Amino acid sequence: MAEAKTEIAPAPTGPGNALPLFYMKPEALNPIRHGSLGLTARADFGFARAAHSIPVVATEMPGAMRSYPIVFIGPAKAPVIITGLRQNENLFVDADGRWTEPHYIPAYVRRYPFILADESATSGRLTLCVDRASDRVVDELAAPFR
Repeated sequence: MAEAKTEIAPAPTGPGNALPLFYMKPEALNPIRHGSLGLTARADFGFARAAHSIPVVATEMPGAMRSYPIVFIGPAKAPVIITGLRQNENLFVDADGRWTEPHYIPAYVRRYPFILADESATSGRLTLCVDRASDRVVDELAAPFR
């Protein structure tokens, strides 16, 4: 049986590093600094509206191949699904940010705004990060009844 692979973000090392797809301001979670944060419970996938390709892992391919073509890109031949025919086009997210039924929603999309950062070069561990730029992340102390 194939092992599920977790998508890991490279640890930032300088201002010129590219961020992973969807992420604009990832921060390592810290209980002191982020203890009041919460996550809104809504299925808005508007953040993926401009993603014409999205990474998938081997265990997702049977479900994903029913809805999308899968291609292998780059030197590592990483699998991605194709969701649009042009740059900045995802044909599976409607104007209201809903993923079109009954199509498979990739794990990379479902887990947003969380990501693991690989710090193996410095500490040999993975760090859970959250994208503070996401409108899904709210400060519960500032807005407890959102």
